[in-house]
Amino acid sequence: MWYIIKSDVGSKIYSGLRKSITPEEYEQLATAEPQNGRSPMQDVIATHEAHEGDLYFLPAGRLHAIGAGNFLAEIQQTSDITYRVYDFGRKDMHGNPRELHIEQAKDAIDYQVWPAYRTSYDSTKPISQLINCPYFVVHRVVVQVAQQIDFHCDSFVIVVCLWGKANINGIEIRQGETILVPASENILYIFGNATFLTATM
Repeated sequence: MWYIIKSDVGSKIYSGLRKSITPEEYEQLATAEPQNGRSPMQDVIATHEAHEGDLYFLPAGRLHAIGAGNFLAEIQQTSDITYRVYDFGRKDMHGNPRELHIEQAKDAIDYQVWPAYRTSYDSTKPISQLINCPYFVVHRVVVQVAQQIDFHCDSFVIVVCLWGKANINGIEIRQGETILVPASENILYIFGNATFLTATM
């Protein structure tokens, strides 16, 4: 999942398909020569204008990319597999195009067009559940003075400070920092003025 912390005006997030294609059409688009520096793949990938606080859930198989000008937090299932189907003309350290995985991705892509790719949540609540999937649960937490949170689970808690500063279970944390709270202490005692993302398994 991606949570946009900050974005420049006009920056983009790419997530999902804007129109339905078959695996064969995908292969044709992915292997076609770019025209004026633009790949035909860019015409079928759904493009979204990025804004602070936007949330995108990215299940396996969903085409996705981060456009320039975005600063975001990413939380994901442990995985060593990434299939690259287009790379915006970027080069590796030797000046060569980076490896693409067009054939491997063909059977992995979700070709369904979904009605919405941005995930909605209630940003007015002090604690909002953003994502609850089999691999992780993520909350957005806003603390103005003090807050106690019991996650009712046996997981460690990852805490990412998006804004402000606070003390969590005796540890000082400020904007841009992340702490790992062990499962033995998964009740958080928070004092301060800050906004966080928390992730549990």
